[in-house]
Amino acid sequence: KLANDGLTPEELARAKKKLIGQQEIANQSNDAFGYHCALDELYGLGFDFYKRLEHDVNAVTPEHIKLVAAKYFRDQPYVLATVRPPEK
Repeated sequence: KLANDGLTPEELARAKKKLIGQQEIANQSNDAFGYHCALDELYGLGFDFYKRLEHDVNAVTPEHIKLVAAKYFRDQPYVLATVRPPEK
C-alpha cells in the first residue's frame, strides 16, 4: 500500500514532527547529546549531524517515500523463518 499510494501530506508531516521531536527530547542531557554526537561520527554522519537533521527530514516528500517503499517493499518471493525451542 505504501509503495502504491504513498503517504498523505498530513501523515508525512506528523511523522516528521514526531521524529524531530524525539531527537530533541533524546538530546536534552549533556551525556545523551555527547553520546549521540559520538555515534553519528562513528556512523560517518559527522559529529554535527544534529544540525542538519531537521532540514534533511523536512526535505523528504511524499514522492520520496513512494520511491523508497517501491524499492524495498516489492512483491517478490521471500523466506519466512520461525525460531522456537525444540519440541519435547
